[in-house]
Amino acid sequence: MKMSRRKVLASTSTALGIIVGGCTEKQNPSKQTRNTQSQGAAQTTQTRTDATTSQRSSNESEKKSIQTTQSTTSNSSLPPIYISQMVPNPKGDDETKLNNEVVTIEMNSNTSRDLSGYRLEYSTGKTYTFPDIVTDVPPNSNITIHSGSGENETSQTTNSEFTLHVGSETQLLSNQDGKVSLLNRNGEIVHEVSYSSVKEGEIVATAE
Repeated sequence: MKMSRRKVLASTSTALGIIVGGCTEKQNPSKQTRNTQSQGAAQTTQTRTDATTSQRSSNESEKKSIQTTQSTTSNSSLPPIYISQMVPNPKGDDETKLNNEVVTIEMNSNTSRDLSGYRLEYSTGKTYTFPDIVTDVPPNSNITIHSGSGENETSQTTNSEFTLHVGSETQLLSNQDGKVSLLNRNGEIVHEVSYSSVKEGEIVATAE
């Protein structure tokens, strides 16, 4: 519908230009024809450009929507520590692939932070407290928290990627409506994300 509307507006604009030209001055017929053709060509070029841009934007949006569910939150409005993305419904059986169910925390800060004692609260009722391994988290780091069991570790190459495991034996993130809250040591909510039903393998992201 948008593409058709743009064509109609371009055609209307071209027609009005011819009428105004005819009323204000007498032009040589051949010159007037050339002007009209030039105007029509310009309008056609603009219409094609608009249509191409619209189609490109539509394709990019469609590709993104297949992989993620984006919120309207921008990086500038996010707190220094925030939940950047989640995978509530990983591919396969939820109960046997718990480590594919993840929550990622990112640092939106210029200074290092001690996140030990911070907590994640899941709407399913589970609470996970961050261990001492995250006592010194550098700026622009990320912390990936898996629902299942495993070893908590820090990247040996960048020292800015942390991997934590809740150790749960059951699913923590609902495949339907859910919410995850990040709390500091005082129990104050630092950031929380709510989501609706998600498809298998879909990522719930709070920022691009």
